[in-house]
Amino acid sequence: MVRANRLGSRRPSRPRPRPGERLINNRQKALVHVAKAQLGLSDEDYREILAGYGVASSRELTERQFNELMKFLGRLGFQRRPPAARRRGQEVYGDERSRYLAAIERLLVEKNLPWNYAHAIGENMFGVRRLEWLEPERLQKVMVALIYHKRRGR
Repeated sequence: MVRANRLGSRRPSRPRPRPGERLINNRQKALVHVAKAQLGLSDEDYREILAGYGVASSRELTERQFNELMKFLGRLGFQRRPPAARRRGQEVYGDERSRYLAAIERLLVEKNLPWNYAHAIGENMFGVRRLEWLEPERLQKVMVALIYHKRRGR
């Protein structure tokens, strides 16, 4: 359905679900597109799958249709991956930088120091505001500075 908005331009209006049904939210729409990319579906194949659910676009999906679609995409091989651990409290030992940041965090916790203390060391030593932006070699030097701080009993 195409309607004119108050400025007179014509654009498709958002579909209205039947009473008692809700349309999916933006996060769910994004998940559909992640599945499309992970499965390597062409736009034509993707549109054909959506047509099987009676919609032309993912924004027209209801919650029920979304759940059915995700089950179908799962049978095709889509696997949801857990979100990456990005918060400081979660350690990811995938690379050298993460190991140094985890070690720095342990030193800060031992001395009951805030992260800003370590960021200030990095800024004073290398002129970089955030430790996450430093190369592993420089993170090691910040870690050594914190070890010296710990030994001196400050």
